[in-house]
Amino acid sequence: MPSPQAITHAIRRIAKRAGTLGLGVHAMRHSTGTWLIRAGIDVRTVAALLRHSSSSTTLNVYAHEVEGAQADAVRHLLGADGSRMATAVGSDPKNPS
Repeated sequence: MPSPQAITHAIRRIAKRAGTLGLGVHAMRHSTGTWLIRAGIDVRTVAALLRHSSSSTTLNVYAHEVEGAQADAVRHLLGADGSRMATAVGSDPKNPS
């Protein structure tokens, strides 16, 4: 198993070759958690991937992202124009039958 320093060094070398800002491992880990939560991945799965000791740790760190995902879910339920809920899976709120 490589040391944390070796991983950080390798990531910075890769970032430098790619011409991007070399973020630290912790920043990339946090970005990954944020992207997973925003993509709708359940908190228990994100917690396991990030190796958090419990889902509550993940919820504490990413609570603001969970709240954003909840708002997105409500907008999705209301449909694109926000006027009503979809009545069936796959229904088109703009073209009712």
